[in-house]
Amino acid sequence: MRLSFCSPGALAEFLDPQQQVVVGVGGTARLHCCFSSSGPVASCWIHDREKVVLEGPRVCVTNTSSSSTLVLSDVLPVDVGSYSLFVCNRGGTAHWTISLRVIGHPDPPASCPFVSQLTHTSLVLSWSGPCFDGGSAITGYVVEFQRLDQSEPSDWTELANQCLNTSYRVRSGLDPQGWYHFRVRAYNAVGVSDPSEESDCIKMNTAGEPQQEVTSYVEVVPDTTHKARDHYHVHEKLGVGKFGEVYRMSHKQTGWVCAGKFYRARVSREKTAARQEIKLMKELHHPKLVQCLAAYDTSSEIVMILEYSEAGKHLMVLHGTPEFVAPEVVNYEPVDLATDMWSIGVICYILLSGESPFQGNCDAETLALVTAAQWEFNPESFDGITDEAKDFISGLLREDKR
Repeated sequence: MRLSFCSPGALAEFLDPQQQVVVGVGGTARLHCCFSSSGPVASCWIHDREKVVLEGPRVCVTNTSSSSTLVLSDVLPVDVGSYSLFVCNRGGTAHWTISLRVIGHPDPPASCPFVSQLTHTSLVLSWSGPCFDGGSAITGYVVEFQRLDQSEPSDWTELANQCLNTSYRVRSGLDPQGWYHFRVRAYNAVGVSDPSEESDCIKMNTAGEPQQEVTSYVEVVPDTTHKARDHYHVHEKLGVGKFGEVYRMSHKQTGWVCAGKFYRARVSREKTAARQEIKLMKELHHPKLVQCLAAYDTSSEIVMILEYSEAGKHLMVLHGTPEFVAPEVVNYEPVDLATDMWSIGVICYILLSGESPFQGNCDAETLALVTAAQWEFNPESFDGITDEAKDFISGLLREDKR
């Protein structure tokens, strides 16, 4: 520790303080700062702008004339964040901030395994990663199965324990006549998560019995002779983008409902871009991706026919910038237009204050603040902002999206 001498009236000076403390869930975090001061001092700890309670079963603060120590026991994920020590003497107030990172087991994968490319002896499982990685990066997944076509369901058996991606092709180990459930666990440097929800019951013997879980992919060859309206009825507009418009469509002979993307392809460059997108969509085969089912490429129009989502089916997503996503995105719950309203509230907050209401020291901390819907108007940043503007933001940043 280096020595430092303060002149009368000088601010307290911190001596080689900690910058970050990492502790596992349930462990004990010790945050310690030494300082030098020219006279009597008063000190206190602040956690994310809220004064740390100096009493309680989990918190212990010890102050001396030259140091302060905060000990937090039985650490929980909600304890992550910035812990600032403020030291006040005759010269004013100095502060130092220590970041507390809490790591633990990850949450279970956010979805049950989905099955595709099912044959008598093999299949492909795909799933969504955990909503929260435990504060430590996900390093792999464990795939398990349970056989159901016996007098009693078997115990869960490990099928693979070093799967690095959110999909896995099962090539062996399954009976062609068997019935199975599948589930997945995620793991990080700390340990393994609880299992995901179980998949639907999967029957391996598919002869004569098409399985709902099987995803069949068609080989799309663009039709250069006909127009889309020759084969489809065009109904209401579903959306408009920079490069085209999307309509709900139905096949004239079968009544089958799909979506049609009509490209704005007036010049050669736009037509080339449209054809490139269709070419790419033709090659993307995955049960979680919208599939290209047909395409029309004539001199007057270019149209791509896509799968259409079933009315009443909830949409859930697991992507977005942590400080802008709504709690239902982080929790992998159904999303709708109200979800975008939350993001608008975050944007308005940033535009008016220059600060982000949920940004933490890391993504895990940010997501924890989002799911807890913990935020406030910083008095300094919102000085001069009207009550109407603050009411507008308050109406948008609500955990209950109703």
